[in-house]
Amino acid sequence: VWRKSDIWGIVAGFIIADAVDLAASHLFLLYRYGRLRCLPSLKRIRHLFVEGVPFTLNLICQQLRYYLDPVLLKYLFRGTASTVDTQIGLYSSALTFVTTFLFLPNSLLAAVFPELARTYVQDRRRYRSLACDTLNLLFLVGGGLAVTVFFLRQELLPLLYGQKYSDAVPMLGGAVWAIPLVFLATGLSAIFAAGNRQSFATGASWIATASKLVLCYMFLPHYGGLGASYVMVGTEGLLVGILLVELFRWERQVLNLRTLLPATLLHGGAVMILSSAGLPMRAKLVLVVVYALLVAMGAYRIYRRRRLRS
Repeated sequence: VWRKSDIWGIVAGFIIADAVDLAASHLFLLYRYGRLRCLPSLKRIRHLFVEGVPFTLNLICQQLRYYLDPVLLKYLFRGTASTVDTQIGLYSSALTFVTTFLFLPNSLLAAVFPELARTYVQDRRRYRSLACDTLNLLFLVGGGLAVTVFFLRQELLPLLYGQKYSDAVPMLGGAVWAIPLVFLATGLSAIFAAGNRQSFATGASWIATASKLVLCYMFLPHYGGLGASYVMVGTEGLLVGILLVELFRWERQVLNLRTLLPATLLHGGAVMILSSAGLPMRAKLVLVVVYALLVAMGAYRIYRRRRLRS
């Protein structure tokens, strides 16, 4: 911003938006809780710091897994400076469709987490029910976004970035399947944190991040952005797998396969129908709209069931 570079306006916009967000949050805290006071003792500060370390480390791992790929492409992909820049641009355009939706699970869990933490202590049965509904909702919405973007990827990328980015379509076709995995991983991490198991979730996140670095060194030099997209799916799948195995051992009642079956059938049926060869564009759009409506109805049904139980 100080040097007035070509993108200084965008950077300044982000800074202003963050400042407005901070001010609004501060005003809400003042309105909700009254005057803010400093912590009473160094012991209390040290305790909060220790409690917050696993959350901080988990956040660092998430940022590395979601945003480090373009940097690794620059140093690992074998090619001329021009081809390297092309790979970074193509992959970054595809990655945008994944990272753009990250606010959805974070926003949902910001609202649900306090109730999860409270019910884990006071009412374990309600905790399991809320955790199950949260996973169902995240799987339903995340899967719906992935299926929709996947079958419209050839139209969405040129529409947003132009025809010169059409080579990024295969990268988007791979990376988009990380969306439901990211949604589930975020939900599972919150469930573990509410049950005082944040350290395990952070350890699993570190394993997934380290695995991604190793796989990037193996695949990015030869496959570039396409390899990065599949590495993302693989490492997020590894993280979800680790968390699911531990959740089954720790609180298996949360994993109700019967409630996950409708969403699985809906996503699977949509993939089978939309994969039909020679499907006209108009028919594809109609089917995608119908599918999106069914996903929205399913999400509302879960929300309404939670309201009735409350």
